[in-house]
Amino acid sequence: MGMDLLLNFVWADKDKEPDWDGARKYIENLTAQEADNAYVGTGQADFYTWDEYKEHLLRSHDLIKDAWFGDCDRSTYKVNIGKYEVLVSGGNSWGDSPSDMFDHIQDWGNIPDLPKFGFYNA
Repeated sequence: MGMDLLLNFVWADKDKEPDWDGARKYIENLTAQEADNAYVGTGQADFYTWDEYKEHLLRSHDLIKDAWFGDCDRSTYKVNIGKYEVLVSGGNSWGDSPSDMFDHIQDWGNIPDLPKFGFYNA
């Protein structure tokens, strides 16, 4: 087993501010059935109730928003690439997660319909 570099991204068009409030309200009203891929499909349902996981998604949203505006640790950076602003987080991994923000971006990015609020995730 070797060490790997793992990165996670969320991006938005530079010319259009993402709808942070709209995305948060969407998550607040999201049901487990609507988020089946993010909740059951990723195995989160094995560890958390839906209410616990939704609170986690809301916390992820708030942390990603804070990082977007510059309040982040050294594992996370916002860069401009072409017409996009890109928040990237990650680091070295020996099979574990490289950073907390990496996990938040991963979980938050699995939420359906985020692109309609101006966010994209690989």
